Amino acid sequence: MTFTEKFQTIAKDAKLIGTSCAIIKKRSREYETIEQVNWGRQSLESDAMVTSKTIFRIASVSKIVVAMAMMALIEEGQATIDSDIGDILGFKIRNPHHPEVPLTIKMLMTQSSSITDGFNDENPLPENENRTYNGVNGKNFFVALKDLLVPNDGPYYAEATWDEALPGTKFIYSNFGCGILACCVETLAKRPFTEFVKQRILDQLGVDASFQAATILHPERLADLYVEDPKEASGFRKGKTASELLNNGYPLFPLGNNFRGPAGGLLIGIKDLSKIIEVFLNNGFINGVRLLQPATIDLMLTRHWVGKTPEYYAKGLQLRFFPYKNHLFKGHTGSAYGLIGFLFFNESEQIGICFAANGGHYHEGQFGMTDVLEKVFAAFYETFLEKK
Repeated sequence: MTFTEKFQTIAKDAKLIGTSCAIIKKRSREYETIEQVNWGRQSLESDAMVTSKTIFRIASVSKIVVAMAMMALIEEGQATIDSDIGDILGFKIRNPHHPEVPLTIKMLMTQSSSITDGFNDENPLPENENRTYNGVNGKNFFVALKDLLVPNDGPYYAEATWDEALPGTKFIYSNFGCGILACCVETLAKRPFTEFVKQRILDQLGVDASFQAATILHPERLADLYVEDPKEASGFRKGKTASELLNNGYPLFPLGNNFRGPAGGLLIGIKDLSKIIEVFLNNGFINGVRLLQPATIDLMLTRHWVGKTPEYYAKGLQLRFFPYKNHLFKGHTGSAYGLIGFLFFNESEQIGICFAANGGHYHEGQFGMTDVLEKVFAAFYETFLEKK
């Protein structure tokens, strides 16, 4: 079977609403899309079909782009990966359990800062409703970042933000940490994160993409997202619609306080997303432009954290290391509001894959991903790398 045939079988079996996949590989001196598969619908409420230009809210794959924005500023000499984030943001940030230990940019990128997302965002206790990152994420009223991180008696701070582990020693997946990283970016850049990352990274990639839906050139290409729900006639309920993305975005708050959104809010098409793979495989060079320096790419791809969990064996700078059979892949997965997706690449074979689906029947997999993600990745590996 061809990859396309395998992919379509997976899509049908999982009843995916809509899905897109792009595979790129270096051939001669150029990077080419060697496979592009689109299947299903952009929305259950319209006849629009998924194409290579359909734009998805790509969830946590977004974290790679946040890290790239920070690394661009580090190249300018504005910080290092070991910089104290409190020095950048203008107020002292310490884990109350370890008040002598600075928290660094590298800790945020490796998710070892000891900062958690706080109370469960789906079932918060009434008295904790607006406390911690999960308590205020998704709400559009102003909350100062300082009020979440520095101990105080206000309505937003809670000790649950801090794990007892020594910063830098324990892996804790934290969306809040990525939001803090974005606040560091805009503080250093002296302009909103969304504006800086679009100008410095996304526009240079030549893609119709943004962390702000209002700046997308073709909003009609935005896909609706759906969550499985057996109570609904269709079997799905809306997780996040294109209309909601366009009309209910976060207001622009003072610089250094826009921590909600960056951890999962990148809007981009899958073929466009594959250009990020090219940046990493091509030492920071794309479209005749040097986006990042080779030394920066090497630093991001270097192993900075090693762990014991099956889903996070190791990490680079905001990049998950994923050993699979005889190859090591680097990238990230994403899952939110019914969207599942990933971006992974292998340096030695100069090949990579991007994938997203906007809804379907998902089940737990073996590597900290859903079964659909793992089946698509397995099909990719069997087709293009198994014999090697």
